[in-house]
Amino acid sequence: MDVHFLDGTSGGNFRFNSFIPEKIKSQMESNTSLLVTKADLFATKDFLASEIAALGTDITKMGSSLIRWMFFFWITQMIATFGLLFLFLGK
Repeated sequence: MDVHFLDGTSGGNFRFNSFIPEKIKSQMESNTSLLVTKADLFATKDFLASEIAALGTDITKMGSSLIRWMFFFWITQMIATFGLLFLFLGK
């Protein structure tokens, strides 16, 4: 079979028996660089575990500050509510 390429050149006698395995081999070689190894997965797992632990510590620190502000808010709301009650019912 005579093959003609898009640039006008002729490829001569074309054999699919050699073309297909070469094409598959080149595709496999290009895909091999994208594969993840077990070592990569374990490294990612360890990194994520350390990040989650650090996040837990940050949440704990933020939680105590949040509770302090919540009590401040509740106290000021109670003062405002009682002030309005005394204003309207005190007459």
